[in-house]
Amino acid sequence: MTSPFYLPYYFVGVIAFLAVCALRYVLVLILGAIFPFTIFLFFFDWTRSVGAKLMRYTLMAIFVPVLQAIFLIISLNGVASIGTTDPWSNMAAVGVALAGIALIIISPLIMLGIMKWIGGLLVGLSFAFSSIFAHTGGLLKHIPTTGVLLGGLMMGEGHGAVSLAATFMFLHELEHRSEAVAKKRLEQLSERETQVGHKSI
Repeated sequence: MTSPFYLPYYFVGVIAFLAVCALRYVLVLILGAIFPFTIFLFFFDWTRSVGAKLMRYTLMAIFVPVLQAIFLIISLNGVASIGTTDPWSNMAAVGVALAGIALIIISPLIMLGIMKWIGGLLVGLSFAFSSIFAHTGGLLKHIPTTGVLLGGLMMGEGHGAVSLAATFMFLHELEHRSEAVAKKRLEQLSERETQVGHKSI
């Protein structure tokens, strides 16, 4: 039913799943410990918003396993279908299994808002390292643009992430071309100065 080619994906998926479960367990312990303080914050108008946020995070951390169980059923259904049908159906089953594992891993991050932090970090890194990929060729030069697009989607920007990535790509390409034009212009000026120096001699 399983092929050695898929074993690394299963291994990584299991490790990531256990890491997410451990993170959720720690969050439940912390939020459960401060739950009386969360209730206390509801008694004052100026702290009620903080209490509401803590309550929302507490409920999300508690009910995340329900959502993970649904994705686990989807993933196990895909795993059980591998090797029982034709090759194309096997590829689809592997895709369903990997998608289910990915959703199990990222569902707590989405519900707790951690994906927004990761998306913002990804966008910042894409801007910071854009100059490194500017002088590369092929698909490598589009890595920062892809990072901006994925980061925007992770932050929940929706269609705005596409506009942001397109604007970043335009400015990135404009900067690269302006550097090329400036370099060419400096080379021309250097050649002219050399020619003038030879004539004066």
